[in-house]
Amino acid sequence: MAQNPASKQLLVYLVVHRNGASLDDIMEAIWGDATARRAAERLSTCVANLRHVLRTATNPPPSATNANGEGSTRTRAEPVVNTGGHYHLNPQLVDVDWWQVLDEYTQVATATDDATRLTHLNAAITHVGGGLAEGADYDWIDTDREHTRRRLVKIYAQAAQLLTDTNPRQAHTHSETACGLDPLSEELARRAMHTAARLGDADAIRTRLATLRRELDEAGIDLDPDTTHLATTLLRDLATP
Repeated sequence: MAQNPASKQLLVYLVVHRNGASLDDIMEAIWGDATARRAAERLSTCVANLRHVLRTATNPPPSATNANGEGSTRTRAEPVVNTGGHYHLNPQLVDVDWWQVLDEYTQVATATDDATRLTHLNAAITHVGGGLAEGADYDWIDTDREHTRRRLVKIYAQAAQLLTDTNPRQAHTHSETACGLDPLSEELARRAMHTAARLGDADAIRTRLATLRRELDEAGIDLDPDTTHLATTLLRDLATP
């Protein structure tokens, strides 16, 4: 990871803009309060720093001589590429977990059966390392962070739905994860309560309902009576021999 905080931010920006971003867009996003000249200088410095750090990580310096005792002539890796005024990370050298999540999820739409869909969803989940740049506070990141969150909600919710009949415990785990990502969604909460009922877990139903009510109250939103009715019905059914 780049030691320079601005270089780290540039790395995150290029991860989000996988297909490349123009120099002007980068400078406006990261150094929007600087003059054009100063922003260009900072960008140049950060790109050089980021290239050095990534090059060191992806292509360590060769030894002075090769097996034949000759000097090495290996071409220097270029992890950050400039093509026509656009910077992008070189996918042949840089591997990003979020890109793998997106690639797996893209294949879900074209899968021809549920088993294949679930395989890609599970693969996507294994690459999830958390939210986008957690702990960072960049002026430009809110929209991209929200996009990431919504995509993760869909991934976990779809995986839970496909696992409901075959692995209800894992389905409930995924449902709870989706609820954590979207705590105001009553639809997700109801799904989680249904999977909890399949497991005979009355406490999980009560906890999910209480958590949902608290989140909605804090947001000034009324709880749908149908959700309360569902929880009551599920709990009554569990209590009935």
